[in-house]
Amino acid sequence: FEGCQGLEVYMDVIKACFTAIKSRDLAEHYRKYLQWCADSSIAKALEPYLLGGWPDTLDSIRWPGHRREV
Repeated sequence: FEGCQGLEVYMDVIKACFTAIKSRDLAEHYRKYLQWCADSSIAKALEPYLLGGWPDTLDSIRWPGHRREV
């Protein structure tokens, strides 16, 4: 998909879960990709494998410039 720089997937064997980290050229490229996932059957197909489903996955995205309180 446009702007994709890479995808890293890590497995936590203790929690038996995966974490995916995607890098994009621009946040707008990723927004377009997410919209495509939502408009196609991709989001529905992934739903059973996503912790908290598609909505929680969208909420977990950390956008550039996002800061968390420490």
